[in-house]
Amino acid sequence: MRHAWIRAVFVVVLMALIGGCDSSQKPETQSPSAESSPQQEATSEQKASDMSEQEATDTNAASGEQQGSSSLWVMQPRGNRQCEGGGKSLASSGAELAQNGIKVQESRCGVRTDRMYPSVCGGATGDLLMHRIPASFLDAALELGFDPAKQGQYKLVDCPQMPAGGPQDR
Repeated sequence: MRHAWIRAVFVVVLMALIGGCDSSQKPETQSPSAESSPQQEATSEQKASDMSEQEATDTNAASGEQQGSSSLWVMQPRGNRQCEGGGKSLASSGAELAQNGIKVQESRCGVRTDRMYPSVCGGATGDLLMHRIPASFLDAALELGFDPAKQGQYKLVDCPQMPAGGPQDR
């Protein structure tokens, strides 16, 4: 009797977690005084299983944009400093990938949006160098110090104009 009650509460809590905040999929709740039959428990467990499978499918579909596609964005910090400038140019960053056999399909500048940087001379900036590469070369890019770019972590911007003396690569 006690195990059946614990199982029923567990199933209800699991269904509430899987349902999330979407009011159109609220789980049916049982009153604490009502006892559930084994058949109702099995039905509840099946519903929870079906919902978790659907959630896994939805998650895979949402992440499939980056995983299932043939290319993805990688990024590396530009390396410039506040009040000082400097850092790598977009061309030299792309050339580093190309020299290591990684085909660069597109290159853009970006800025991190998931972090804040304090305003202080000599401090880091959120400036990024971003390249779209074939997904099969991700491991090679990671070895070179690039990171995979995740949606919401950055925004693409126009590249800054380099001084007349050319880029200052460090």
